[in-house]
Amino acid sequence: MVLRRVRGYQDIDETSSEPTNSRTSLPDPDLGVTQEIEMASVSVVPDDTFTITQAVNALGFGWFQVKLSLWTGLCWMADSMEMTILSILSPSLHCIWNITRYQQALTTTVVFLGMMLSSTFWGNLSDRYGRKHALTLCAILLFYYGLLSSIAPSFMWVLLLRGLVGFAVGCTPQSVTLYAEFLPTKQRAKCVVLLDCFWALGACFEVALALLVMPTLGWRWLLALSTIPLLIFAIVCPWLPESARFHVACGQTDKALETLEQIAKDNKKPMLLGRLVVDDAHQHSPHRGRFRDLLVSSLRTTSLLLWFIWMACAFCYYGLVLMTTELFENSGTCNSKKSTVDEEVCSADCKQLQTTDYMDLLWTTLAEFPGIFATIFIIERFGRKRTMAVQFFLYAACASFLMICTEKRVYLTVMLFIARAIIAGVFQAAYVYTPEVYPTSLRAVGVGTCSAMARLGAMITPYVAQVLVKSSMTLAITVYAVAAILAAIALSDELDWELLTRNINAANFKVEEKRKLLRMQLNIEKCDPTKLSMYAHVDLNVKSELEFCSNRLLELTDHVRRFEEKPVTSEYQRLETKLKHLYRRLDYISTAVEKEDQSQWRVIKDNCLTMLDSLTEVEESDVMRQNDLISVLET
Repeated sequence: MVLRRVRGYQDIDETSSEPTNSRTSLPDPDLGVTQEIEMASVSVVPDDTFTITQAVNALGFGWFQVKLSLWTGLCWMADSMEMTILSILSPSLHCIWNITRYQQALTTTVVFLGMMLSSTFWGNLSDRYGRKHALTLCAILLFYYGLLSSIAPSFMWVLLLRGLVGFAVGCTPQSVTLYAEFLPTKQRAKCVVLLDCFWALGACFEVALALLVMPTLGWRWLLALSTIPLLIFAIVCPWLPESARFHVACGQTDKALETLEQIAKDNKKPMLLGRLVVDDAHQHSPHRGRFRDLLVSSLRTTSLLLWFIWMACAFCYYGLVLMTTELFENSGTCNSKKSTVDEEVCSADCKQLQTTDYMDLLWTTLAEFPGIFATIFIIERFGRKRTMAVQFFLYAACASFLMICTEKRVYLTVMLFIARAIIAGVFQAAYVYTPEVYPTSLRAVGVGTCSAMARLGAMITPYVAQVLVKSSMTLAITVYAVAAILAAIALSDELDWELLTRNINAANFKVEEKRKLLRMQLNIEKCDPTKLSMYAHVDLNVKSELEFCSNRLLELTDHVRRFEEKPVTSEYQRLETKLKHLYRRLDYISTAVEKEDQSQWRVIKDNCLTMLDSLTEVEESDVMRQNDLISVLET
């Protein structure tokens, strides 16, 4: 452990990205006289300790996070491109090797199968060797297998290599975890939305690349050029910062401090001073959630419904992505049922995507941007589940409109645009809602299981979007519409339960906050301001500051007792900052009082410290809720 101390200090508000600068007059313990200290270059927290979360919040969002956003976004762009290429690759392989429709679907299924099988492997590798090393290996493997895919001599080699690509893609969520660990609490949600935008940008870039490459150079060049973002990411990986939490957990405090100092340098902020300690919210608990805990009586219905909702979400999203190329290939034909050949497909039936198809595909891909931002806006107004239920119904309606036969290509493009925006929004809402359903101990395993169910849906959907659609376009679209309606019904059935749960949680929160505030009131009464009158000649401000804190605490206690509204977290933060400052001053003043009064003074100071600890309880409970996002994003 590394201990760093200085004479001055800077109060820290954990929810603010700007540390508070102040000047105060304090007695020098050695000289016994008052000296003025400038507190603008360093930061401390109570007891000269701080956690990674406190440091990241204090250092704020700056150039360090901007660079990390670009690097992580590049990783997500590469992931998105590998997913988008699935819908473009199948028609070309069909034309070259005369593969059956089931083989076309298999090229997509093996990718998601590789992702599902590799999730645990990459998670364990990251926990053991660090996220930076795991991401570096992931980028190298993705580039290597992606490049080999472009020179595959046969369809079986394509299947094998694309499956290995899917295995490597399973590591990309680790980039989100690394990214979130360096984000201040206030900016975390917004920055995660930014990553979704990089995903949409990657999909658009892949379609634009296909538009330029496929008509002239073909699918092999498309696969090769699609690895360029992976090559760039692999090159910048050595400059990626390793997780500071990983270093602390491994006992490498010096390396963690070096990373934090780099953040302070890039963001042009003063580095915190004190002893870096492990954040309790991120320590591994011996009682981690187990899969079977998701099926206890109180959570069984919720878990089963969520699994179906996530599976339906991925089923509908990737189904629309894959079916878009099929719809554009057959636009203008009104035959809902086509003649089929059981296994062999004649090359005369081959139909490559044209420039117009790629342009319309690009327009529908751009729909993800308004879908993401619209969902973020309405989800806070109408609630998570209600938003998702309405979006599923709208998706089903748009899918139904796709069954209308028309010669107008604009109509098809508009319907696909709206449906793509809606289903992208559903995915966004699901990632926001699911972590809120499960308790902290089950949050990681709950979201991880939902993610696995989503991949299962993605593995199934090619056999509808690429196989069934060849036999009957109407039947295939009906399957997606029915899946969306069933998911919406599953959400609607839970709306009353959600409202009841929220009311119960709100009542429990008020009771808990009242209990904590009453306990703080008792503690502050022990630290009686009148007992400090004997030390008035040392520092008159101490008495007034303690009286202010006492009065403010009584106001908050009365406020909660009346249950007028939930106490504002910022009120606690302001009070805590005041108490931190006060306790620091008491520490200096204690060296200036008479020796015979030390025992009485120690009692007063200990009572004030107890009061501060009880105040910190309120803040830590809120911080832990924020830090739970880390485990959620890792899945």
